[in-house]
Amino acid sequence: IYNKTVLTGISNTYEFNHHWSNTTSLSFSHTDFKNPFITNYEKRKENNLSLRSKFVYAASFNEQDIKLVGGAEWLYGDADIDNYGNKQGVPDTVQAKDQLWVRQWFPFVQLEWQLKKKLLLQIGASTNSNMYRYKRLTGNDNSKKSKKFDEQFLPRLALLYPLSKNISLFATVSKGFSPATIAEIRSSDANINTDLQPEFGWNYESGIRGGSANSRFQFEGSIYYFKLQQAIVRRLNNAGAEYFINAGGTDQKGFEARVAYSLINDPAAILSLI
Repeated sequence: IYNKTVLTGISNTYEFNHHWSNTTSLSFSHTDFKNPFITNYEKRKENNLSLRSKFVYAASFNEQDIKLVGGAEWLYGDADIDNYGNKQGVPDTVQAKDQLWVRQWFPFVQLEWQLKKKLLLQIGASTNSNMYRYKRLTGNDNSKKSKKFDEQFLPRLALLYPLSKNISLFATVSKGFSPATIAEIRSSDANINTDLQPEFGWNYESGIRGGSANSRFQFEGSIYYFKLQQAIVRRLNNAGAEYFINAGGTDQKGFEARVAYSLINDPAAILSLI
């Protein structure tokens, strides 16, 4: 498999005054992908463009810190996907040629409220709108078709309470959403799967995190329950080419732990001696 990707972007932060600021970023990527697979030789060229802007308001009064974040992100992608016969690693006769366009955007807002330098409360929400258009260049029907998914409302609630200066308890409840990628909608079997739906789910998590006074030792432990629906999974057809389907839902329960210790207290000082 041959994959060449170029990624570039620019970001700007501007402070209007002591309370208000804005951060706006623009990014672009181009991918040239080739896959001389057993059943076909696939060539794929993708372009992706994203624009994101957020406003932040921050204030403090009566031992309370408040931060309000709001903004929106817009993403656009297009792809030319061609499948040929594979003759000893060389593209042969055309099997299928397609063009796809994907558009996604979502506004978001989040409130952070720290009460008396203790309890930190985060409440946020966003909506996600996603659609794609496609056109098959080979065959009798060259018309452009489209598919739009239902908008998703994605709330989030998080709490952080410090037991001491270096140890805190936390808990989160959130809903996640993941639309199908271009490679999943138009997979290597050369079919455009219009029945493929985005996957989404609810996540519940709570735990404890902390560390030593000098931050050299850090630890974190949490338990979680994740309820996933419309999971996107990979399948192979009789010829060995991959395609993707929604495989219903699943419940995931588990425990995560992390322990870290920095052997070098000040790595920058070591590097400055080299």
